[in-house]
Amino acid sequence: MDFKYQTSSPHHPQGNGHAERAVQTAKRILKQEDPLLALMCHRSTPCTTTGVSPAELLMGRKIRTTLPILEKNLQPKWPNRKAVMQKDAVEKAKQAFYYNRHHRARLLPPLQPGGAVVTKLDQEKTWVTPAVVSTECVTPRSYLIRTPQGAVFRRNRRHLRQEYSPLPATASLPPPAECTAVGPSQSAASVRLKGTDEL
Repeated sequence: MDFKYQTSSPHHPQGNGHAERAVQTAKRILKQEDPLLALMCHRSTPCTTTGVSPAELLMGRKIRTTLPILEKNLQPKWPNRKAVMQKDAVEKAKQAFYYNRHHRARLLPPLQPGGAVVTKLDQEKTWVTPAVVSTECVTPRSYLIRTPQGAVFRRNRRHLRQEYSPLPATASLPPPAECTAVGPSQSAASVRLKGTDEL
């Protein structure tokens, strides 16, 4: 199995959206009056992005439900894997386009090692914590920063704002195992996140 393990930035659940959505769906199923019936409905309902149900992707056929169905519709018939992947990519690109247009999302300029920044998490109100960028991580838009007190944090680009006032120079720290520096000819935006992120 070709799995690549990469973690998302702390305090940025949006970077792990697939896993977060799966947990939300599972919680909603378990809250139903009959969780087994709700799970059956979830497995037999076609997904809007792929056009087929999870049961068809897993077993190559539709499953019996509480609704009447012809016997011939239960015969094994694997969906076209290439067509499913193409449809999934097109639908996800369309969703991303409309989401970015609605929320006026834009790409933030990359930060350079040694640059002065201030940090602010989503629940905080002001940009108050100064820091220096140590290195850029492989995960897109993720950076290691160091505060004047010597603390090292990993933050997403949306939680960092570039400052033009000089800060004391700080030696770059070696990145942890899951965070390796990106070369000068490779931008973090060009690295695609694969595999399962850490929740």
